[in-house]
Amino acid sequence: MEFIGEFDEKNVQPLFAAVGKNLEAAKVISSPTLIRGAHYFPNPSVKRGIWLDAEDDGMLASIAHEIKKVTSKFGIVPESRPYVPHVTIARIKSHGAASGDVRLGNDRFPDLQKLWMKTKFSVQQFFPTSVVLFQSTLSPGGSSYRILNEFMLQHG
Repeated sequence: MEFIGEFDEKNVQPLFAAVGKNLEAAKVISSPTLIRGAHYFPNPSVKRGIWLDAEDDGMLASIAHEIKKVTSKFGIVPESRPYVPHVTIARIKSHGAASGDVRLGNDRFPDLQKLWMKTKFSVQQFFPTSVVLFQSTLSPGGSSYRILNEFMLQHG
């Protein structure tokens, strides 16, 4: 919901504690989230990843808003783009694949529809359970992610 970028490690735990406090104070309650479709990002002509469009009843926007309020107090410049609720499910590597192919493991798919049908991926509704702070480490083999902290959401 918010990309922090380079950040002083000594401030990570105070930042996340403040996020949790804001989410509790705002009484953010997890509610059903619906998946409405799949899309390439940044666009169908330039395929860098795949995301699922999430319908938001206001809960996800509320979480994003509370996170931005806190991160700005820690000197993190908020993104200028409006928040779009989504779930990123894949990054697309262009090397080694035909132009526009989507790779999943060793399999290649010429388009998103074929990937969707082959994997039989199906998510229609889910309940977000937590807000997680990840550390992303870039390497020649790709990014690796480590969970630094997690704030559990209340269920309605």
